[in-house]
Amino acid sequence: MIIIITIVGLALSLFVAPYVVKGAELQISVVKGALVGVNYDAQYSEEDEITDYTLQVGLIFVLFTLTWEA
Repeated sequence: MIIIITIVGLALSLFVAPYVVKGAELQISVVKGALVGVNYDAQYSEEDEITDYTLQVGLIFVLFTLTWEA
């Protein structure tokens, strides 16, 4: 159990903290199953000339989702 808490803490500090400083929105979800991996997406809107970014980090039972615009 301590190992899982340590891994989640490291994920927050390595993946989430830099983006939260830039004004990203953080959503933490509990997964009904096991999920491990990283998902990154960038969508450009020509009308608004804004790029919407999404970063998801799955750590077994917890999913961290970050969204921000640039």
